Amino acid sequence: VSCNLQLQPHAAVRFRRMCDSEALEPGPAVRSWVQRRWQALGLDEGEASTTPGRSSGAVRSSPAASLRQTEVGQSAALARLGAALAGFASSGQPLLVTWTTGGRSFIQQALNFALSIRRHVPHLENQFVIVALDESAFTEIQDYGFQTLLHAVAKEDYPEYFGPRCAARTVYYAGVTQHLFCETNAFGMHFPLRLMCWRELILFSIFSHTIVKNDVLRSSSSPFESLPVYSPSLRVQVLLSAVSRGLELAVADSDVVVFRVCAPLPDPFPLLGLDADLEIATAPHRLNISRQWLDPEHVQQGKTSDLPTIFVSIASYRDSQCQYTILDLFRQARHPERIVVGVCHQVAKEDEECFLLDLDAWSPQIRTYFLCHDEAKGPCFARALIQQELMGDEDYYFQVDSHFRFVPGWDQLLLEQLAACPSPRPVLTSLQSAYELPRDQQPGEPDTAVMSRRETVTVLCADKFGDECPGQDDAFLRIKSRVCRTDFGHLPPPALFWTARFHFSRMEAARECLYDPYLDYIFFGEEISMAARLFTSGWDLFNPTKTIGYHLQSRFHRPFYTEVQVSELSLRRHRYAKARLYKLLGDERYAAAEGSVASPSLPYGLGTARTLAEYEKFCGVRFVDHTVSDHARRGGVATELLAPSWAEEARNELLSAKCFTDPEVWAGKGNADALARQFPDVLVKHGPPVELLRARELAKARVQELVLQGSQMPSSSPEVLLSLSRAWTHLGQVCDQVEDRQEAERSYQQALQLVAEADCSWLTDDDLNAGIFNGFLSLARAAALGGLGRFDEAKAAAAVSLAAVSHALGCAEDPPEAVEHLALDAVCLSHRFHEQTEDRAGLGRQCGHFRSLLHRLPRCTPASTARIAVLSDDAPPDDQEETIRARLLEALLLSMMASGTDEGELAAREVFTGFPEALCSSACLQRQLGLMQAGGLFLDLGS
Repeated sequence: VSCNLQLQPHAAVRFRRMCDSEALEPGPAVRSWVQRRWQALGLDEGEASTTPGRSSGAVRSSPAASLRQTEVGQSAALARLGAALAGFASSGQPLLVTWTTGGRSFIQQALNFALSIRRHVPHLENQFVIVALDESAFTEIQDYGFQTLLHAVAKEDYPEYFGPRCAARTVYYAGVTQHLFCETNAFGMHFPLRLMCWRELILFSIFSHTIVKNDVLRSSSSPFESLPVYSPSLRVQVLLSAVSRGLELAVADSDVVVFRVCAPLPDPFPLLGLDADLEIATAPHRLNISRQWLDPEHVQQGKTSDLPTIFVSIASYRDSQCQYTILDLFRQARHPERIVVGVCHQVAKEDEECFLLDLDAWSPQIRTYFLCHDEAKGPCFARALIQQELMGDEDYYFQVDSHFRFVPGWDQLLLEQLAACPSPRPVLTSLQSAYELPRDQQPGEPDTAVMSRRETVTVLCADKFGDECPGQDDAFLRIKSRVCRTDFGHLPPPALFWTARFHFSRMEAARECLYDPYLDYIFFGEEISMAARLFTSGWDLFNPTKTIGYHLQSRFHRPFYTEVQVSELSLRRHRYAKARLYKLLGDERYAAAEGSVASPSLPYGLGTARTLAEYEKFCGVRFVDHTVSDHARRGGVATELLAPSWAEEARNELLSAKCFTDPEVWAGKGNADALARQFPDVLVKHGPPVELLRARELAKARVQELVLQGSQMPSSSPEVLLSLSRAWTHLGQVCDQVEDRQEAERSYQQALQLVAEADCSWLTDDDLNAGIFNGFLSLARAAALGGLGRFDEAKAAAAVSLAAVSHALGCAEDPPEAVEHLALDAVCLSHRFHEQTEDRAGLGRQCGHFRSLLHRLPRCTPASTARIAVLSDDAPPDDQEETIRARLLEALLLSMMASGTDEGELAAREVFTGFPEALCSSACLQRQLGLMQAGGLFLDLGS
């Protein structure tokens, strides 16, 4: 340190580091202030004569001994504070101390700090103390179970701070000169605004806060706008108290949080007895002192730091979800200041809905390339544009789709996962988890994405080549993911393949394997070709073991680029691009079929570090004859570590079936005809199926039969009226299936009228069991109301039926099979109504009814908390006849899982643990468990 400033070596090094990191000049004002502060600790120039930066020399007297001679050291308040701190330090461990005044926001800051310690470094909680200046803060912190002490400050304790010469510090902001002017009892200084760190001057943030009143100081005579000043010098009081008693501690502001680290924490107390300034987030300080200790939650946006930077590539085709993706990306990042987004917007002039959210706060970190949608040529072309036009000199490259959500701290998780890969050239790639959108979600509204509950590890696997897929016009390998039964010890396992949906690596990987700009309209060939290019360039692929985010699989909310792939020129370009990739992969047969082209050369071709033959051997796929090994289908993972393969296939079939029942899920918004062009035999309309027409005739005959029976009776009984109502409802449902809506509505109206008649007549029938009959009656009413589209009334009626079922099971007065049959119908109907209205919250509110019903069902064994067995690869039989009990358990399971709530998942678990005899004998329950395990649920990997 220059200017003859003499401090102890560790303090001098610290002072120099802080001055350098904040561009502070250690001029006369700074030097004078530091010397006076140091002398207050009992060290004058004679005592601290060691040259800065060298090993410590002998000191005539210890700081503690000198401090006891000072007026400050004799303060009664400091004595009380020191004694209390000494009590917490009885274990001999250093203390980490923070403080808080009263007021909701300040107390919450301290509690956030404390809770982050409890969550991420719980072994340090017994070394952590909160000094409370307010009794309400003291009480609330105690209620949370944290160590705290009450430190009341009075004027008589610190007369030197409350005298006429130093009543307060006044801070003004000079808008013209962009300077701060500070008046203190000692000196006046000007500092540029760049020296500000959040609310305080760096000078004061490094060494001390000054006693001030907590209100905003205003001067009517000043031309400047006044700023709030809030902090007393409690940090100095704590430090002086500690030094006077020889305690070891570090003091931190309350507005910091502890973050997770994989490695053991370094020693957080290198400056024992001094202010460790853990709230300072400057680059050199974080790197050298507290980088892995504390992390501010209020880092300045755009602040230059030594944090590694991440470039995020997002190609968006008319996607209204892209704005939500970018907003969530910044909000969920631990360090948003290190993120730079490069987005290629391929939009039409009517796509205003893609730009409704306010992203102005992050605009300096968003680079945008606009392309008219009719000039779009598929995702590869857009990603090539991003790399050519927007990618900078950032440290890392992260590629995601434009419809993605992120977990909190995703940027730090990515860096930790990449560092855990056992390779000097790793690439993380994964299909990640999923999220869903309500069908009625409107762009610009608050985000209503529903995240998947799956948190298990998945691996990328080979599926099949395109020439084996009906309706496809290419022969490229398809990639899918499979759920694992292990977390691999949290070390990312090798990946055989690569997905464009999620790529994270050092920037060198993106630069060495640039996107080929000549791959017009390529979709499926993008992934397998890039996997081969990365591997042959010496990069190693890995599956992350942590969930980083959630991907939206459905396309119903957005158009798809195939809507513009209609001209003859676009088809020729697509054929050229396919031939180019076939040639790269050595698939000469299909390359010749698309036309004669040369294999792409660097930087768009294969690398030279490894050969294509080595990649084929590594991944278990032969591109010449389209052979896929079992090793490739398992993603290189042993069979016993994967969810059942039959369940994976069944799950994929369900997803494929959904594409045909709702074409926009696959083809994109307003583009259903694209699916019809590819699958004309599947989607062409030939009128209602013959079996449905036959079912309608049978339903009409049943109605006529019951009407005839009723006419032959002197008075219709409630049972006959109820049966006739059900028959009319069934007829209405069949008419809906054959798209005869007029006949369906007439049938539902008849059913509803008959329910009302039955409701009147059963009250006079003493032979009927009121509880169970009321349940059947409410169920019939719900079915008719639902058919008429009166869903709110239908849900209420179904809830009444469920309550009647629960009561009947508790009384055990009715035949169990009849009650369970009613329960099955009521659960299925309630689930259907909530699903039709996309009312997931309402279904969640029904979970209490479902769980009560489940608990009342008789069972052979008591409820169990044992782990759920992972099913084998032997698929359950398809032709097994199911009992009413098994079908009811299946309906309860599906309804509770569809609620998306913790309560629903816990109750669904009870279906498998509480009724093992039903699981063993029921193929439908085994199939449902297999489907859920294939989706990453109920694998019971943890302890």
